[in-house]
Amino acid sequence: MVKVILNGCGGKMGHMVMDASKQFKDLEIIAGIDKFAEGTDSFKVFKCTNDVNIDYDVILDFSRADALDDLLALTEKTKKPLVLCSTGYTKEQLDLINEKSKTLPLFKSANMSLGINLINNLLKKVAPMLYGNYDIEIVEKHHNQKVDAPSGTALLLADTIKDSLKDETKY
Repeated sequence: MVKVILNGCGGKMGHMVMDASKQFKDLEIIAGIDKFAEGTDSFKVFKCTNDVNIDYDVILDFSRADALDDLLALTEKTKKPLVLCSTGYTKEQLDLINEKSKTLPLFKSANMSLGINLINNLLKKVAPMLYGNYDIEIVEKHHNQKVDAPSGTALLLADTIKDSLKDETKY
């Protein structure tokens, strides 16, 4: 059984992850971290990472970029894996994640959806074939509570397009 702490359990994605986790018999959300959420019938919710006092296997982070320092501090203390699913990181935060990933068990993804990752892989192949004859543009639309814009997904797709065109053009 994989014991998960869900950071951001009170948010939109946190609720979706909680619902989706019920489909996996070998996975259990044993606690949450969210300064605004209350406890649930299923698990205790800690207000901050400093309050975490239970054993776990992994932290899933679906919160905000400003939680990074506290999550890294907890990961340094416990040496347990941290999966960063938040977006909106600054260049300095991305550099910090890259540096810490050399000594800590970290995984970061701008989007965890199968569909977006499939599109991202397709873009690697398609963008060079379209470049020169077509304009490539990303248009995104979100709910009015979206914290980061452009979204991490849009940046992921744009970086993939840019990286796939390195041989085609000079930046």
